[in-house]
Amino acid sequence: MAVGREALRLTTGSWNVGVGTWALNDNTTGTSNVAIGHLALQDNTNGVSNVGVGVYTLSFNSTGDFNTAMGSHSLFYITTGNYNSGLGEYAGPAAGNGAFINTTAIGYNSTPSASNRITLGTVANNNLTGGYGTWQNLSDARFKRNVSENVPGLAFITRLRPVTYTMDAEGVDRFLGIAQRMDTIPDGEAREQYRARLHEVSNATLTGFLAQEVEQAAKEVGYVFDGVHHPVDEHDHYTFGLRQFHCATGEGCAGVERHSTRTTGTDRGATTHDRGTDRTDRNARNHTSAMNIEWPKAISSAGAQWRFRSSCFGLRTASPRS
Repeated sequence: MAVGREALRLTTGSWNVGVGTWALNDNTTGTSNVAIGHLALQDNTNGVSNVGVGVYTLSFNSTGDFNTAMGSHSLFYITTGNYNSGLGEYAGPAAGNGAFINTTAIGYNSTPSASNRITLGTVANNNLTGGYGTWQNLSDARFKRNVSENVPGLAFITRLRPVTYTMDAEGVDRFLGIAQRMDTIPDGEAREQYRARLHEVSNATLTGFLAQEVEQAAKEVGYVFDGVHHPVDEHDHYTFGLRQFHCATGEGCAGVERHSTRTTGTDRGATTHDRGTDRTDRNARNHTSAMNIEWPKAISSAGAQWRFRSSCFGLRTASPRS
């Protein structure tokens, strides 16, 4: 079905719907496509089962299959990629990444930097992405194989360097191609709002780690740590996963508890010869041992990331060093 000037003008494929001027304009043998909006799926030739709703959605797609785009310019740069989803204006991979597969972009200008990536929002949403419940990951012993207790704990987290920093928000968006795209939009007010928000984000002081340093710390202790995503190519960037970090820090807490238990047990044994004489010395040694446990700064300095600290292994009353 074709509604609109030049919609589906060349097609020989079946079960296509083009609504809007130049919708599915170049389609030849592609089948089961739906294009609604000016220039939606304009360059599609033999791609199949694509859906574009909104002006310029999937406009450059030629042979990509099973893509879904909703919102003006959504998945605009996809050309041959498959199984991509974009929801929101300009949502989708940047120019030059049209062959990406299985990406999901949700939100205005959200830009996945690699295949198989889900991206919510942009750097402009920094510290403003969340909801009312914790993120749930699949964790079921029935499907986990090769389980080993080899998380290094203290050996790993004592090498970490928590820092405060500011984010070069415009640099991030230049890297992802968002800034270049925004430079060309005709809406001057939207452009200025975008730049003002980047300025706000760039001036905010943040707390965290540097992914490259975390990656290096893991290498130094021989830890195959999946909490850091290493870029797959020059278009990709580092990311950092907090869930995996909790496992390492939890093991660190266990190490502190084991050390404390061993020290207390040794001291108790040493006092059996003369409980009266040694009681004062024993208490002093126990107090010193507790104070000398080197709490990693990574645990005490990362703020809300370490909420679990207060409840792990009954150490909530211990005072971490500054």
